[in-house]
Amino acid sequence: MRNLTPLIQFCIALTALFHTTTPAQAAINGTASVEWLTCSSKIVAVGRISKITSVKGPGDVIYKDCILTVSESIKGDAGKEVSFCYRHFPEKEKSWEKPGQDLLVFLSAWKDRYTDEEARGGGFSDPYYEIRMHGKLVPAGGQSSFCIMTLSNLPDLFDKDMARIADREAVLKLCRKWASSPIVNSIQEEAPWDSEIQRKYYAGSSVLFEVPAEEKHRVRFLNMAKSADHSERATAAAELGKFPGNETEEALRSLLIDQSERTWTYANDTIAKIEYGVRSAAFRSLQQLGKPVEPMALERQPTADEQRKYRQDAWLKSFKEGLREGWEVASIRDGETRAIGSREWTVVLIQLVNGGEKYELALIPKELGKDTVPDHDYLGINGRDSQGARRFYSRRRIPDSLKTRLVQYFGLAID
Repeated sequence: MRNLTPLIQFCIALTALFHTTTPAQAAINGTASVEWLTCSSKIVAVGRISKITSVKGPGDVIYKDCILTVSESIKGDAGKEVSFCYRHFPEKEKSWEKPGQDLLVFLSAWKDRYTDEEARGGGFSDPYYEIRMHGKLVPAGGQSSFCIMTLSNLPDLFDKDMARIADREAVLKLCRKWASSPIVNSIQEEAPWDSEIQRKYYAGSSVLFEVPAEEKHRVRFLNMAKSADHSERATAAAELGKFPGNETEEALRSLLIDQSERTWTYANDTIAKIEYGVRSAAFRSLQQLGKPVEPMALERQPTADEQRKYRQDAWLKSFKEGLREGWEVASIRDGETRAIGSREWTVVLIQLVNGGEKYELALIPKELGKDTVPDHDYLGINGRDSQGARRFYSRRRIPDSLKTRLVQYFGLAID
């Protein structure tokens, strides 16, 4: 399924507490404020590594069991020593691994995806991973070594107002201040264009900055809940679940009657479902707040006409972008439809014209089999291993220049 908001959320989850930049392709990068690193950690401490034991795991995985001799326990009960595990694949030695350095660590408890019993039963592809990490402290935000920093050579750090922090004492002071914060939720804000954070982590798309969900943000989301823009209402409905209170509950219940829809797709030309996006976000937020909410329809299946129109519009757009040298789309219509498993698959018939020349293509879902139209000229399959891949056939041989263009634009390959 493809939908912008879940896609962004997925990328945030991967990058919020560590940084990856790939200049060659657009990506949503992110970083977290020092305040949120502190709020989201179970242990925040200063100390020096006294011991590191490397253990070989399955495949290329390496587990490094570390012991930190604590000089200052900022948050949590670190005691005189705290142990944590850093799981990684082969890499260059991290600067923090060198002995004798003062480190600042942000640690969280490992969250098991399965119980030990389920892992041993084969419920997870790497049961060793689950059992090995059970009960351990790890760098906050997953296995990010960004949460283990050398105080003499700090990484790029920013406070919740997006101001750079480069001074050791300033970082420690901020951690001490926020160590007692009761805030357990965060929000992501888009870094302003040409800000230092944007320049540092920009990789062709948004740079998202994670900060504590302070009370001041509630007002903004309450106002967004009244917006004429359904995407703003959906954002408000999702975020308000982080701000308990009567005013929040009232706003969320008012959004339960919202009729705006958003489309989820199974492939580039197939609707998987239509969700009442604002309503469902409000419903989940009320549940998150522990408020009673009556069951209601949060999504629906597309009608046959909606599916047909979406499918035809998708291919019309693609062919308009892909055709050259006078070729145009004369018509797009549905061909045979077959039910396979829980889904229906429909052949798409496309007529191309160029002056007096006419050719008809049949775009056949790979699920229907390669030999559906064996007497046609086979051009190839687009995205053979992807959902919604189609085999392109022509009723008669098309000009080489047109074939070359279609093969190149749609990435057709012979299978």
